[in-house]
Amino acid sequence: MNSALVSCAKWGLVSLVLGGLLASVAQGQTGAKVFTNIDDNNAGWGSCGSTSCAGGEPAADAFWIAQFQTSPSKDGNSTQFYVSASQPYSDVLFWNKLGPQDWATHFTWDFWIYLEDASQSAENLEYDLFQYEGGVEYMFGTQCSYSGGYWDVWNQSTHHWIPTALPCKKFTSKVWHHIVWQFHRTSDGLMHFDSLALDGVQHAMNYSEPSGPLPSGWTHNLGVQWQLDTGSRALTLSEWVDSVKLTIQ
Repeated sequence: MNSALVSCAKWGLVSLVLGGLLASVAQGQTGAKVFTNIDDNNAGWGSCGSTSCAGGEPAADAFWIAQFQTSPSKDGNSTQFYVSASQPYSDVLFWNKLGPQDWATHFTWDFWIYLEDASQSAENLEYDLFQYEGGVEYMFGTQCSYSGGYWDVWNQSTHHWIPTALPCKKFTSKVWHHIVWQFHRTSDGLMHFDSLALDGVQHAMNYSEPSGPLPSGWTHNLGVQWQLDTGSRALTLSEWVDSVKLTIQ
C-alpha cells in the first residue's frame, strides 16, 4: 500500500516555508488552513517502487513525476505520474509532504485526476492522506479497487484493505474526474472515513479504522499521496492530477 468553503473575505493569504517547501496557505479566523495547488509545489515530492514501500513485486522498470504539464490540465499546470513495468504487480507510490501539522484533526482533500486508456488494465488506483503525530501513523488510505469492484479503506493496525459497500467503477479515460475525501481522527486513535464525493455525487462512508504506531526514526509530518498498481500484466500508464487542495482544521 501503503467543508465548508468560506468567502475570500474571511481568509488571508500567507506564505509558509516548511522544510524548504514554499506552499500557498489560506488561514482563517477559525484556525483552519487550506493548502492550494499542491500539485504545483516546488518541493516535498518523492516516489518509490520497492516492495517495502509500495507493496509491489518486482519493482517497476521506470517511474517518474513530471510537474507543470499544460496538457491535459484543468488550470494550466498538472502533475503527471508515470509507471512502466515489464513484469506484473509492479506498484509505485508518489507523495508530497507538507510538514508537521500536529494540531489538525479534520481533513478535506479535493483534487482532479485524468487517466489514459491503459489505466483500464490497472489493478488499483490509490489515494491516501497521511499524518504522523505523537508517535502514531494515521494513514487515511483509500483505493478504487479495479480488481475487487469496490472502494477500499485502510486498516493501519493490521495493514489490510477493508472493502466498503460503495462500488467503484473504472474511471472513464481521457476525462477529468473530481474526487473529494473527508476524514477526521479522534483521541482514541481511530481514523474516520467520513465521505467521498465523486464527480459531484456525495457518498456518506462512515467507516472507522484503527491507526498504528509510527515507525522508529519517522518524524511528524502531513502529506498526500497517489499510488498506481499495475496488476497482473506488463503495463505502462500515466495519471495526471490537478488543482490539488487540502483543508485542515
